[in-house]
Amino acid sequence: MATSVSPNPYGPSRSVLPAENAGTDRRRARKVIRRYRILIKQLTSALVLCALVLCALVAAPLLAAAEPGDLPVAEQAQLDAAADDNARHSILAGLATQRPQDAAVQYQLGNVLFDLGQLDAAIEAYNAAIAIDDQIVGAYVNMGSALDELGKLNEALDAYESALAISPDDARTLCNVGGVYFQKRQYEKAIGYFQDALRADPTSQLAHYNMAIAFADAEIYREAIHEWEAAAALDPDSDVGRRSADNIEIIRQMMTAEMPEIEGR
Repeated sequence: MATSVSPNPYGPSRSVLPAENAGTDRRRARKVIRRYRILIKQLTSALVLCALVLCALVAAPLLAAAEPGDLPVAEQAQLDAAADDNARHSILAGLATQRPQDAAVQYQLGNVLFDLGQLDAAIEAYNAAIAIDDQIVGAYVNMGSALDELGKLNEALDAYESALAISPDDARTLCNVGGVYFQKRQYEKAIGYFQDALRADPTSQLAHYNMAIAFADAEIYREAIHEWEAAAALDPDSDVGRRSADNIEIIRQMMTAEMPEIEGR
């Protein structure tokens, strides 16, 4: 493969072409410059997007216990007082041995296993909870999150759809479905689900943030800024609020940056 070498016009020994070839060379030089300008702009855009504080969707926290996933008050208090996730796991494993048919115990066990990074075991516990009580929305949603982290996107979608069948207006679930479609690079669907999440809960900072990421990835930067502004306004001091503000600044710098004009001489 031939390698083209462009002379450095700022070097000490600049090449001088014969006068009769000067016009042809200038046209060739302009074409090369334009080609490199396009390449530099593409690289700049890619590097700036990679420099975003979080150039990926923000994961929502696990759903907390909610009816019918609640533990009795005394057991919940014991769990809340535990020193760490390992201590909580010990308590819940003991309760699961005593009451294997208690859906709330299996659900909470799934949550602590998730927090410990034992995703396969967490999924098993969520399935156990659902087998006992198939109305625990959090079990479907959190199982979907575990499957998502394992890269099992279609199975995650199935879990989220089961949650939506019970609670169709759950903003967190809608946001998570959008996140799966984002990973599948189906941006129109992803944005649609983020919009559904915002219709269900206009104060969902997560939905605004993730919609901004989808717009930015699709290079629709003005809409991305609009959504990050909305996310930051909801809670400017939160982690997501600060990241939104930082990403707005980065995108604005990219949009206003001008490539230096180089003229063929």
